[in-house]
Amino acid sequence: MLRHRHTRVPASEPLFRSAQLALLALVLTVGLGLALLATRAWGVRLSIPGITDIHGAWGLLGWTGLLMAGVSFKVIPVFQATELYPRHLMRGLAPAVFIALTAWSALTIWLPHPVQWPAGLTALWLGVLYLVYALVSLRLLHRRKRPQPDTNTRFWRLAMVSFAACLPCWVLLQLWPTPHIAMALGVLMVVGVAVSAINGMLYKIIPVLLWNHAQMPLKEASPLVPKVKQILPDHKGIWQFRLQCAALLLLLLACIWPVVFTGLAALASFLSAAWLLRNILSALQLYWRARQQIRASLR
Repeated sequence: MLRHRHTRVPASEPLFRSAQLALLALVLTVGLGLALLATRAWGVRLSIPGITDIHGAWGLLGWTGLLMAGVSFKVIPVFQATELYPRHLMRGLAPAVFIALTAWSALTIWLPHPVQWPAGLTALWLGVLYLVYALVSLRLLHRRKRPQPDTNTRFWRLAMVSFAACLPCWVLLQLWPTPHIAMALGVLMVVGVAVSAINGMLYKIIPVLLWNHAQMPLKEASPLVPKVKQILPDHKGIWQFRLQCAALLLLLLACIWPVVFTGLAALASFLSAAWLLRNILSALQLYWRARQQIRASLR
């Protein structure tokens, strides 16, 4: 799909550009991960300063961040009935992030430890880019045309709030470099941003796909096919969203007081994932029931 450039429509160009750069970031992430594995498994010595941080940055800010941003350029305006993202943001975010990540990685490797301020400024610029993207996304979601937020809206808001909180957390980490703050930054990016965005998209993708497959054998609309809103209704998703918020909050508290909150955070994370699985199985059950009724009516 990425190879057929002549088949693209102009509105999809930012999505493809972000996907291409995200894929390249994934390749770099895997390569750095294999290098780290070699140091652990076979004792290979690597004279690359900060390779662990560089590996994490390319995985979270490169692969995850760019892919999420590219997808949101399409799905937030379509699914949330918002205005389009600003054109300059859609066209410039992915290349700017990729260049900033490349520059930060090079400066981290080449500059001696006492003279790391250029790398710090580059990292700050990288955080500002994602902060602008998160604030613009929150503004679009706030001004959406549909008055009532659905589960997808809530998860996207949680992801963007977490994304916006990453930069202040990083600044705090530079002022007080402690493992607790570093772990909180990872929790915000992994659980707050990535997991929340994926969960939110499932509440749109699964109903649409199941509705489409149920409608496929029919030549016209049928009451036997459940509506998209009925396949994964909001009243089921809201409870999983609340559990996800509780899990995120408890995980952040566990970064500071691990003895007190680690068990509660693990329980909340398990319950959130289990509730999501329950909702998906419920949607599949409704789909299979509708398929059986459709087959019986066609006979």
